[in-house]
Amino acid sequence: MAKGPTIEVKFTGDTKGLSNATGRVDKELEGVGKKVSGFAIGAGAAVGAMSIAAVPKLLGFGKELFALGQASEVGAKKTETVFGDSAADISAWADEVNESLGLSDEAVGTLATSMGDLLVPMGFSRAEAAELSMTTTEAAGALSAWSEGQYDASEVSAILTKAMLGERDGLKALGISISAAEVDERALAAARADGRDEITAQDKALVTQALILEKSADAQTAWTDGTMDAVKEQNELSASIADAKEGLAKGLVP
Repeated sequence: MAKGPTIEVKFTGDTKGLSNATGRVDKELEGVGKKVSGFAIGAGAAVGAMSIAAVPKLLGFGKELFALGQASEVGAKKTETVFGDSAADISAWADEVNESLGLSDEAVGTLATSMGDLLVPMGFSRAEAAELSMTTTEAAGALSAWSEGQYDASEVSAILTKAMLGERDGLKALGISISAAEVDERALAAARADGRDEITAQDKALVTQALILEKSADAQTAWTDGTMDAVKEQNELSASIADAKEGLAKGLVP
């Protein structure tokens, strides 16, 4: 197995108490090891320099990465459970769209999984839930850009997810207004077209998504016709940083 990146730290300035400080670092990192899956922290030949006062920040960053790595691992397993055979499609899709959304591919997959986890109990098949989740999550990117930076893709996705469950008030912050009457009317029409008189949660979720896309047509068009390319370029930078952090985090998980 190829070795991962090594991060080495050189302490400069007054080194009084250095042994105590580095000893404390070693003790704090025993849980993950001084060298875990290719991630190392040491005092020696340096690629960077920091003072002893920065040790707490270093420890905090290491713990943050370790927690992120664990969350990523759990998230991947959850995606497999929620989407079943469609989990691979979610992974490939997330890797394609994450840069435009300004998030790591793991974060995008998590957004879709959070939505799918709510759709499956409604009666959607895992494949149907995957398709609906991907389409809606991509729409979050367009609405985020349309909000002129007020909401990032994660925040918009959370609003859309709630709307699919019937909590539609949050949509107004995105410039979308959908009433219960609109949803019920369309859902009933869809049910009758299917030979039913009863409206299901699936009917309402599908109608809600359709209304969201219809009422954000300008945002969706701007997202695809080049109008929002400057936003996408900025998002790509954010995604690159997020992906690099995720990469380090994964290296900390045994």
